[in-house]
Amino acid sequence: MITLQLKKQWYDMIFSKEKGEDYREIKPYYDKRLKSLLGQNNVLVCFQNGYHRNARAMICRCSVFIGQGRTDWGAENEMKLYYVLKITKIY
Repeated sequence: MITLQLKKQWYDMIFSKEKGEDYREIKPYYDKRLKSLLGQNNVLVCFQNGYHRNARAMICRCSVFIGQGRTDWGAENEMKLYYVLKITKIY
């Protein structure tokens, strides 16, 4: 399982099932964490609201691929490529 931090806005939108994907920039930091997961459909991700020890957290099942993001879900523009974590189930 991989743990990723989210800002409150994005955490709340995923928790309420309003947002179905999370985007991470294609950079060396995320290459190390996500590149080996590309193409997998059953990746468990713990999304945590911030870095506090007692931060809210939820476990999600995700598919991981490279693609374009939606600006209303946090992407900078619709032409930029991201690691996309498509949320298929929230536990």
